[in-house]
Amino acid sequence: VSHEFRTPLNLLCNMIENLKEEQLSPSSANFLELGENSIGLLKVYVGDLVDYCLLRNDKFYLNCTLFNVSKLFRRCVEMLSLKAKDKGISIELALDLPEAEEVISNDQSRIQQVLINLLSNAIKFTRKQGQITVSVAKTTKDILVSVADNGIGIRKEDQAKLFTEYGRIIDDQTTVLNPQGVGLGLWICKRFCDEIGSGISVDSEYMRGTTFSFTIKNLDLNTRKYSGVPLSEFQETIIEFKESILSGSMAFPAFSEHTNLRVAELLASFSQGNSSDSRQICRPSGDMLPMTFATCLNEEQYLLAGSNDDTPILIVDDEPVNRYILKNFCDRMNLPVVCACDGSEALKML
Repeated sequence: VSHEFRTPLNLLCNMIENLKEEQLSPSSANFLELGENSIGLLKVYVGDLVDYCLLRNDKFYLNCTLFNVSKLFRRCVEMLSLKAKDKGISIELALDLPEAEEVISNDQSRIQQVLINLLSNAIKFTRKQGQITVSVAKTTKDILVSVADNGIGIRKEDQAKLFTEYGRIIDDQTTVLNPQGVGLGLWICKRFCDEIGSGISVDSEYMRGTTFSFTIKNLDLNTRKYSGVPLSEFQETIIEFKESILSGSMAFPAFSEHTNLRVAELLASFSQGNSSDSRQICRPSGDMLPMTFATCLNEEQYLLAGSNDDTPILIVDDEPVNRYILKNFCDRMNLPVVCACDGSEALKML
């Protein structure tokens, strides 16, 4: 699911990004924006499925980065605004954060998943012409987030089920408004909220409305957890793994179950905020070849890396459409490119 579902979704995102660079009519641009928002929602739902498997098998981890809280919440509300508008529901975003407090360190993808889940539920269980309010405010230590609606509410005796696995509430109202729900969304939210802050709570009155509240902590950038184990406990193995890749020795260390992370994540995790890491890698011929490992790349960074017109960017991907999209992206920035379909072909090009 993680690979086969996400790959076509990422391709669609990249194709939309390319199309947005063209001269489009207002209606066409609007269609692209709607498509982009729908793909974003699909990616969230696929993420929920993958995260459920990770949580069930104790493989879940946080990935903390610096991000702007206000921008994240505005984007989430925008993603679901059309869905709410179709039901005549208005979504109000009340931000009460000092400008200096807007940028924090936490796992923004998990926060986004929680907010989208809560907003989606609020839209489902709020009748037409209803009101949803998302409040974001600074407390003494954390950021408090509340999602309130004036929907059908939840009976007291059913509230205990909300955060349990497969804890779907079955009654006449919820069955009509959410016939396909299985009761996993809030269980996932609770597990996330326990990690990103101090948990999640609910306050509801039947047929009057519901308010879900959770907190977001400003975590240290080095506060990464994998399977509940602090990064420091297996950091040396990951560093050894990274060094073996960058040196070209390909002498992979022995892995425990806690170090099965993607290579890209390892490189990004230890870049300490730098967009690229310049090292040398050993070619099959034995001589050393300067290379730049980049977590992101634009024309300015390419030039700053000391490259010239004769130094190409090497794209390696087994999916032809991926190679086409990436090459098109680089062509638009006048960056020289060569492509390989697998690691063996890439090594021959070196």
